[in-house]
Amino acid sequence: MLLPLAERGFRPLRRHAPTGFRLGLATLSLLVIVYFALRTVFVPVAQFSSELLLLQTQSLTGVKGQTMLSPPRGLARIDFRLSTEVEPGGWVRVKFELKPDPASPDAYGSGIVVFRESREDWRVSLRFPPDLVPPGERFYVRAEAILSSPRDRLYYWYARTDEYPHGNHHDLDEEIPGQDLFFTQYRVTNSPRPLGWIEAIWARLAASARKAGAGSGPALTIALAALSVSALFVVAGSAYLAAARIKTPARAPDIAVAMLVIIAVGLALFMPGELPLANLDVPIQ
Repeated sequence: MLLPLAERGFRPLRRHAPTGFRLGLATLSLLVIVYFALRTVFVPVAQFSSELLLLQTQSLTGVKGQTMLSPPRGLARIDFRLSTEVEPGGWVRVKFELKPDPASPDAYGSGIVVFRESREDWRVSLRFPPDLVPPGERFYVRAEAILSSPRDRLYYWYARTDEYPHGNHHDLDEEIPGQDLFFTQYRVTNSPRPLGWIEAIWARLAASARKAGAGSGPALTIALAALSVSALFVVAGSAYLAAARIKTPARAPDIAVAMLVIIAVGLALFMPGELPLANLDVPIQ
């Protein structure tokens, strides 16, 4: 008798709780989707392998840099990884400049960021108009640091191997052949949402496949297309199964809620760098 009574006792909860639960999930998912919809969609065009062994180089001279190539379709964002050791009450000030070359007295633009705390992995994101650096041209990113005391430290993540064929790491504006600062380049896509999200995710998957040695050209395109079609079936099937768990038989509103949740979670997983506080944005003007 205890089991049927327990089932009868929880039946009102089981009947009414899912409605509020679905509403909460749908609201939260919509907030995430709207957040991504209102943000600029960046497509990675040059990035290092996630399996690369990275080291840290201290900014002893106060000036670090990296020569790069602006992609043919333009450039709007460059991300670097830094580490700081800051004494209480101290600070580390870094001025980033985009220049035609290390020896040029002119700059396309500059921006300043001030670090007031110690952190092992700062994700610094330089953001600028897509037409600031001429497409297809080589340029130089210069970072000049000022420390509040000799006890403060600034480190840049870098690769001791030549990972980037279009430029090299610089120290005090002098080239260090065979080394590269760790960075990622992005361009802006003008495709409407959700096509822009698909383009950004596709670029990330393609880059990962190339780094894994999956080939390139038509074979890679066919493989990714097959993966995308499979993913659509998985998303649709997952939404139906999730809706069926909420209420049997599954209804259209339940499937819609499940689809919203899957889309929101997918955006957060595939584009984590766009989440709030994921990067320290530095406008370049």
